[in-house]
Amino acid sequence: DIYRNGIQWGNATGVVRWNHEFNRKLFGNATINYTRYRFDLFSEEKWIDASTTELSAQRYFSGINDVSAKVDFDFLPTPNHFIKAGAGVTWHQYSPGAFQSKVNTASYNIDTLLKRSFLRSHEYDAYAEDDIKISDKLKINVGLHFSAFLIQGKNYSSLQPRLSARYLLKQDMSIKASYVQMTQFIHLLTNSGVGLPTDLWVPATSIVPPQYCRQAALGWAWNYKNDYEVSVEAYYKTMRNVIEYSEGASFLNTFDGWEGMVESGKGKSYGTEFFIQKKKGKTNGIIGYTLSWTNRRFENLNEGKTFPYKYDRRHDLKIAVVHQFSKRFQLSADWVYGTGVATTLPVAVYTDASNREIEVYTGRNSFRMPAYHRMDIGLKWTKQKKHYERAWLVNVYNVYNRLNAFYIYRDSVYDPATQTERNVFTKVTLFPIIPSVSYQFKF
Repeated sequence: DIYRNGIQWGNATGVVRWNHEFNRKLFGNATINYTRYRFDLFSEEKWIDASTTELSAQRYFSGINDVSAKVDFDFLPTPNHFIKAGAGVTWHQYSPGAFQSKVNTASYNIDTLLKRSFLRSHEYDAYAEDDIKISDKLKINVGLHFSAFLIQGKNYSSLQPRLSARYLLKQDMSIKASYVQMTQFIHLLTNSGVGLPTDLWVPATSIVPPQYCRQAALGWAWNYKNDYEVSVEAYYKTMRNVIEYSEGASFLNTFDGWEGMVESGKGKSYGTEFFIQKKKGKTNGIIGYTLSWTNRRFENLNEGKTFPYKYDRRHDLKIAVVHQFSKRFQLSADWVYGTGVATTLPVAVYTDASNREIEVYTGRNSFRMPAYHRMDIGLKWTKQKKHYERAWLVNVYNVYNRLNAFYIYRDSVYDPATQTERNVFTKVTLFPIIPSVSYQFKF
């Protein structure tokens, strides 16, 4: 037997921009942008013997096409005001999902494509903000964002105020605070169980409303002799109308209408970010650490109890160091660590009277995949020529070959001692150690 599966995704984008300085106080630009996002997942199994080859394959694919046009202006009426304003429109085309099933055996041949029609929408937005210098110590930024989303005859609109302030305690030390309200007309629909991870972007519809959030943040920063920068920032965010798959639903049922397979609920995210940077000298670098919680609650999921979101990451750490041996030779290294993704795993499996395999679960996202960590290093050797600068780069991704889990699936193995099959969880990894050599030049 030959079994393979995979996942492909990516973006293609194109931008045209026109800038113009009307006078010393007014500057504007106009932008036309095109983006195309695609997500493609496939699973295939072949059975080969001396005379025949049998095939069973499934493929799921979805995507988003966007065309947008916008204008932005920067206006400086006085030295104490910096005003930004603009407006734009975006044409969205969503293909929330298509599922293709193919079976080719000696007795029958099936090739079926089940596809939803495209969803099209229009999004309009306008904003204005003013960066105001109250005094040498105090600056504030006040703004208002308006957005509207038209889809399936439904019109959603939203006013989103923003406010931030920065106060200098000393010349090299400050505190800052901010408050924002935001509306998002696109949802991330993701599975958190065993099998290939699927992050699908689906729009708000006449049935599924957009999501709203409020976020407040408070921070402190210290810039010591322009050599070291230290900052601490805490944030608290509440969300409503977030969505999650209903119990027993999955992306493979998308052709039945994904709106009927999701639950709408509330979310909460909060944490503290720490940052240290050394800017000067032959050796410099950064240390960034975030301690955070991200939870969800749905009336009809997990018995109405709060559970961690798939991307709840308790600890997130990055350390990066660059050492300049000379003007021509540089060594860099960085190390990242993150708490494992929250996932839902069965704790038992049994066969019912109809010979169906039934999985038993205790709670949603009650398990964690192994922690993610890796180290990358790079060497850069530059040389200045008469008309250009050239550089050789040698990089090693995942130096110690950490096999980080991309996803987990349930499998069975034969136990010779008991002469029975037993269930095991197996992790699938993507990127081992990867060395690379590149050449670049600047002129």
